[in-house]
Amino acid sequence: MKRVIAGLGTIAGSAGIGAVALVGLAAGESALAGTLRITPSLAVSGSVSDNVDQAPDGQEDAAFLSDVTPGVDVRWQSARITAALDAQATVRHQTGGDDKGFRLLPEVSGFATGEISQELLFVDVAASISREIIDTRNNSAESNRDTVQNYRVSPYLVGHLGDFADTELRYSLSQVISGSDRNDTPSSGISDNNDSLSDSTTHEVSLEVTGGTSFARLGWSLSASASESDRSDANDVSRRDVALEIEYALMRSFSLIGSAGFQHFDDGNPANDIDSPTWEGGFRWRPGPRTDLRATYGKRDDEQSLDATLSYRFSPLTRLTASYSERIETGQEQLLSDLQFIVTDPNTGQLIDSRTGLPFDPNTSATSLQDETQRVKTFRLALTGTRGRNTFQIEGSVEMSDELGNDLVAREENAYRIEGNWQRKLNPRTELGLNTSFERSTFDPEDRTDTQYELGGSLNYAVYTNISTFAAYTFTRQTSDVDSQEFTENLITVGLRMTF
Repeated sequence: MKRVIAGLGTIAGSAGIGAVALVGLAAGESALAGTLRITPSLAVSGSVSDNVDQAPDGQEDAAFLSDVTPGVDVRWQSARITAALDAQATVRHQTGGDDKGFRLLPEVSGFATGEISQELLFVDVAASISREIIDTRNNSAESNRDTVQNYRVSPYLVGHLGDFADTELRYSLSQVISGSDRNDTPSSGISDNNDSLSDSTTHEVSLEVTGGTSFARLGWSLSASASESDRSDANDVSRRDVALEIEYALMRSFSLIGSAGFQHFDDGNPANDIDSPTWEGGFRWRPGPRTDLRATYGKRDDEQSLDATLSYRFSPLTRLTASYSERIETGQEQLLSDLQFIVTDPNTGQLIDSRTGLPFDPNTSATSLQDETQRVKTFRLALTGTRGRNTFQIEGSVEMSDELGNDLVAREENAYRIEGNWQRKLNPRTELGLNTSFERSTFDPEDRTDTQYELGGSLNYAVYTNISTFAAYTFTRQTSDVDSQEFTENLITVGLRMTF
């Protein structure tokens, strides 16, 4: 079954990207006219680690890692196509540790949007391939990571009912393909097959009707969706949702929000079944172009909860975002939800997460990716900015995950994380970077706490316009209630990168 779904995922991703490319051929020169930039690259580096598998004290294994990384960045902007792709594949040779020998480590992120029929038929495509930690009860060494592929292809029709309403009818095919086949028991002693993630194929149909220009102070939308997720080694997941949302502007900067609907959820476990009404009420406050605050409280996923987002721009290049949400989801749904927020930064052209402005991460979850349905509560805060020769990023998060429907060994995880990055142009050719992070994770029923500290620095020097050298050092220390999960690692890397 895994091979079948993996094949479908590759076909879906390729077909979707091909469909967007064919938009240009179908629409002629008007669609192709624009800017296409293809930047091949090659990086060569060597790293020395004194504890490559992040093993406990006395069990360290040192290793030298040789990496050769060809890659390509693509940016395409035309009248009817927008596309961006960052792809690279590292060929690594490792002299020691669990992954001794040669390996191929792929890393891909990209999206594309094409207008197939003018103002009528569109298609969105997004994809990512990355190395992820499936079970965070294991340490963060590369030997504990698995290659995870995400694909999403979504054609949709747009319509207009005069000034009354706008409509969007969308179909989405989404797939998660995980290389996670292992069932080894972590040091906690609890396996329960939670350190593997099933492949999944999800079909979703959705309809959204939004109030048109004839509604001045009253905004409204009616949405309905139905999805089916077929998972290779776990129960299938079915969702049905319908909701009517109304936003009424009391004044120019302040509006009230209310919604009512119905939700169905079925993951094969009767204890998790949901067939109940949903509702929410709240407000949106936009006192000016810099500030946007939206907060609602209501019933969703069979529990009352808060949902809030805040965005504030100190300047065009400095932004603060914050959010809080509660939801029930599987590990596959966690990965797919992140994929839909990939965009390009209008100032730098880099791939970023539209919610935070941070570099795009295929997996923003700090807790385990598992087949079991989890209730996840997440708070995130991000500050990004550029001031003169300085660029900085600060991100903090709290994530609490409770497994549902398992009365015997229900797993709970709480992750508290803060990290910061600072880069400064010392001169036109030299850039200095510093990064630090702190993460505290608690696990139940093991009654275990891990605390990890990381500190690093890097120096980049542009030898020529298209050739740069770099050197980096990272110190990582983890303490834990479980002796086998405590480790210290020093990692030094030097390398050369060329673009063509």
